[in-house]
Amino acid sequence: MIVDKQLENELFDNGIYEAWQFVTNTARTLSTAEYCKDTILRLLSSMQQDHDAWKEALWNDLMTQESKVKKVTVTTDSLPEYLTPIAGKDIPTRFLLDKLTKDFFQYARNVFDSISQIANVSLLGNKAKKPDSVDFPAMLKVFNQQTYNQNFPDMCVWYNTINADPAFQYIDAFNNRTKHTCDVYLKVSMDFLGDNHASDINPFFRKDVQHDKKDISGYLNEIFNFVSKSFDSFMVELAKEYPKKIYLQNRYNKLKGWQKK
Repeated sequence: MIVDKQLENELFDNGIYEAWQFVTNTARTLSTAEYCKDTILRLLSSMQQDHDAWKEALWNDLMTQESKVKKVTVTTDSLPEYLTPIAGKDIPTRFLLDKLTKDFFQYARNVFDSISQIANVSLLGNKAKKPDSVDFPAMLKVFNQQTYNQNFPDMCVWYNTINADPAFQYIDAFNNRTKHTCDVYLKVSMDFLGDNHASDINPFFRKDVQHDKKDISGYLNEIFNFVSKSFDSFMVELAKEYPKKIYLQNRYNKLKGWQKK
């Protein structure tokens, strides 16, 4: 989605400039999700490099032994520590992976709530709900009402299509599970003898629905692409709907100011 001056002017010309703040917030939220994703992938790559370097040092030690019987001892204390320096302090990489994965799904889910703020002020106008009561489920319910369904059929279809998509359902389930119930743990494994590496999000249940194991590297990219394309498609559908200006007649805004003496 291109968020630029042209879009800002278009919203202004259509009398819905207050939507601009939510458009820019959605773009920032999406960028933050992308940062989390990219950082997770870099951390996984760093762990693999540390593991490969540790294996190479181990085998070099074995091969340089001059005795006929060569041996190496591997203990938990001799395994790589997998630490990442942040602001002068070494942080366990596993902790960062857990945190950033939860952050990624949180920001991915927040994109849809921020999108709903755009829909609220752009289309509902005089009937817009207060921002604190707006999120994706609230707007899904609104656009499924007969009146708004008839007035904004394209937006109604968009909301129901997103709500039924397995990617959105996974985002929503992961986010709610980790916020309200229990962590969804990650599993990172690396071969001792071979070159295979695996990093997975473990399967979990949410409201009696099982969500299967997911490969982190591939699935995070898949989820991000889904969220990004959802934002793009939303703005396309929005542009079809807001020129109707159904609830924007005789509209006014209040400006409040405070002075401290």
